[in-house]
Amino acid sequence: MLKTGLLILTRPASAIYKDFNKILSHATKIVSSTLYVHIQPISPNEVNSTKRHFQIKAVPPDSEIQKLVSKLYFQSAGLCNGLDIRIFLGHLTNNHGPTPPFPLKNGYQVILVDQPQWVSESYDCRAEIISNVKASFPTAGEPRLEVMELDTYEPESTPSVVSHHGPSAPLQTYDNVILGGTFDRLHMGHKLILSQACLLANRRLVVGVTAENMHTKKVLHELIEDIAKRKGNVLNFLEDVKPGLKFEVVPIHDVNGPTDYDPDLQCLVLSQETIKGGPMINSLRKDKGLSVLAEYVVDLISDECHSQFEEEKISSSSLRKRALGTLINPVEPKPNLPTRPYLIGLCGGIGSGKSSICQRLEKLGAGTVDCDKLGHQVYVKGAHGYDKIVEEFGQDILGVDGEIDRKVLGAVVFNDKGKLQRLNHIVWPEVQKLALQQAEKLHQEGKDVIVLEAALLLEAGWKEKLHEVWTVVVPEGEAVTRIMERNKLSREEASKRVNNQMSNVERVSLSNVVLCALWEYDYTQTQVERAWTLLKKRMAL
Repeated sequence: MLKTGLLILTRPASAIYKDFNKILSHATKIVSSTLYVHIQPISPNEVNSTKRHFQIKAVPPDSEIQKLVSKLYFQSAGLCNGLDIRIFLGHLTNNHGPTPPFPLKNGYQVILVDQPQWVSESYDCRAEIISNVKASFPTAGEPRLEVMELDTYEPESTPSVVSHHGPSAPLQTYDNVILGGTFDRLHMGHKLILSQACLLANRRLVVGVTAENMHTKKVLHELIEDIAKRKGNVLNFLEDVKPGLKFEVVPIHDVNGPTDYDPDLQCLVLSQETIKGGPMINSLRKDKGLSVLAEYVVDLISDECHSQFEEEKISSSSLRKRALGTLINPVEPKPNLPTRPYLIGLCGGIGSGKSSICQRLEKLGAGTVDCDKLGHQVYVKGAHGYDKIVEEFGQDILGVDGEIDRKVLGAVVFNDKGKLQRLNHIVWPEVQKLALQQAEKLHQEGKDVIVLEAALLLEAGWKEKLHEVWTVVVPEGEAVTRIMERNKLSREEASKRVNNQMSNVERVSLSNVVLCALWEYDYTQTQVERAWTLLKKRMAL
């Protein structure tokens, strides 16, 4: 297969839409990564002419074209194969004359054309097609040409270029258009709303990308991409599909963003999900003496690929769920470590569900080491760490039997990060020695994969001793509730214990795989099985 392709649709809008699923099916057998779609409706006169001249030229952006762009993204969403589809908009303009060259960021290795009439026994314009396409879309190399075999298309008798329903209504456009969103893991829904905004904008398009402070209530917010990456992905897409438009991609820290102060804005693009924000923003603008914005609402795209645990619409939260159990950060080569046993550190905050995940991995074939239980050995009277702990925290932490009372010690350290850190510096090195000894024993018993369950392994600096780090996350509120129920603590005490640990965001940034034990048993099991299957594939390599 080829990585990139350029699909040129030359039929009228109604015919394009009717055949698009078939066209996509054909294209996905050839192109695996990025497929550019160029809409170039050709009039019946051109199709019937014996002197055909294939030419890429400007197409007036009317309401029919606007609907077609939406429909194509809606249909593309059903692919479920991750193909990056980008509908080109640069030539959709009322400006007459030849179009300038449009270099596509990813290039193309093949040109796909949807009308066999362009290549027939009487007339074969393959060389002309390739030449004209390369003139409009400069690319390295020599792309090959594929003419798709579709049902015979009978040209319409009327000279309408776009639709047999008569002239389409002109598109209402604005000089300055704005929209906002998270734009995490750029998907078809994002591409649709960004593309519609491009069609509405004559001169400038402002895109607000939410900053981290706006994500705390979102599902799996720890997995939301860095804002620099999200801004870069948005700008890359916009510049690729609509060159010539001025783009401003800016961070926003509240729902208003630039609408709060930019007097030149004229149109606000919303989705069905954010439609309630339009009147609120306009009310604030009116109070500040700014012009009221026209509101344009874009429909949400249904997700035909969603599971029972995901949203019915295409959404970033569903994509974040699909990332659970997969490799979110690459595995760094560690030539200093033996290839076997393959050591995985499983960490997570208190109350995150690490033990449950560990038990599931054990059933799949992993050897497991509970480092918290090993840690108990460090506190026992006569152990190497016992004297150091008593020396550091005093005789008040001892029970009547002379053993360390861990509840008393816990009350001391969990309310003081400095004291907790001093305790960990004593305990962690001792636990690591015991854990690695236990892992070697399990390996000798036949286990190739050993999971070391340790809540604080990242804080302890164990990462260099492990092949991979996996993290279990749950929302802070859920963790607090679990700790209250399990340890019989007040909400204040439970919150202190959660807040005294590394944040989920920090753990995720240092981890290779992320799991979440928040939902139903079956969904957690699905994540673990996915993680195990992908791990075995990595190990085989």
